[in-house]
Formats: sequence, C-alpha cells, structure tokens
Amino acid sequence: HAVFSALPTARVMRLGDGEMLLEANAANHHLYILLSGTLEVRLKRDALACAFIRPGETVGEMSLLDGNRTSAFVLSAGESEVLALHESDFWESVSSQPATMRNITRQIIRRLRLASEQMMHSLEQALRMEHLEKELATARDIQMGALSQHRPLLPRHPQVEVFAYLAPANEVGGDLFEAMPLSDKRVLLAVGDVAGVRGAAPFRVARG
Repeated sequence: HAVFSALPTARVMRLGDGEMLLEANAANHHLYILLSGTLEVRLKRDALACAFIRPGETVGEMSLLDGNRTSAFVLSAGESEVLALHESDFWESVSSQPATMRNITRQIIRRLRLASEQMMHSLEQALRMEHLEKELATARDIQMGALSQHRPLLPRHPQVEVFAYLAPANEVGGDLFEAMPLSDKRVLLAVGDVAGVRGAAPFRVARG
C-alpha cells in the first residue's frame, strides 16, 4: 500500500456507512484498494450483499481490464478507507508488477467462483420451485376433479336449488363438497373443511 500511495494519482477516500463507491453500469477509471473497513458488492442497489471486500483486496479491476462498464454496486458497510488509483498508474506501474497482478487475478478468480456457486444454487432452487409448482398444480387438478361438476348440484331435483363454488386461497385447499340424491324425497349434502377443525359431518336436506 505504501508503494501505491506514492503513485502520482493515488488518493485516499474516506467513506461513510452506506456511501456508494461504484454504481452499476457506469464507466470506471480507477482501481480501488480497501485500506480499512468493509465494502459490500450488490447486484442491485437495494439487494442483499452478494460479496464482501476485505482490507487489502481490490475492486474495480475487472472494468479496467476489459474496458467495460461496472457490473455491480459497491458501497461501504460502516466507515471505510479506500486508496484510489487512476487507470494511467494502473497500466504504467501496477500492471508491470507480477506479484500484484497475481494477487488481483486470484481475487478475480475467487469472485468468479463465488458468483458461479451462487448461480448454481439459484438454479437449483429455481428447479426445485418449478418441480413443486408442478406437483401443486397436479394436486389442484386432482382436488378440483374430485368435486361434483353439475351446475346445479342436483339437476334431477329441481325442487332443491343447490349451487357450489370452490376457490382455494392457495394452490391446494382443504375444502370439499358433494351432493347426491338418497331417494326421490331425500338428498345428501356433504361439506368438508380440513383446516382448523377436527372434522365436518354431512348434513341432510329433506324435500319440502
């Protein structure tokens, strides 16, 4: 750090808690070396941190190496101090030091591996969620298919008007109903709710 501090463009930046160092999708012309504190790397401004920069580590090096815009937000977690080096010093002085470039390369590889692991974890979660949604959709189809589809429920008993509609609050609900004639004068209506009750007993409605 002492060697870098002697470079012409070197300047120390003091950041307060939550202060932004780098914006995503912005041009960057500096290499930043964290002297103290912690920096958070976020893919979105209001998202949780996906990586942390510790003292001695650098940030901004990837946009200097490939010439593209930044890919993430970097902000201070608490108070921190950062040494900023302009790209002119980076290419003229820093890049010619094998040990420094080796450390920078290792940091880039470590972050890429971390990003790859996070991507694989997110993909696994997405696949599990997709499988669960398919199972819930199948369960919903089975539940809805088990209900009486007649409208009204007793088409051969016009003297008894019974209509039913079920709309589960979630993908699969705990409500069931059925209606069936027992004789010309008696019908059976059954309603069941498995949520919050021990059981639901069927009740009868007599004609007249």
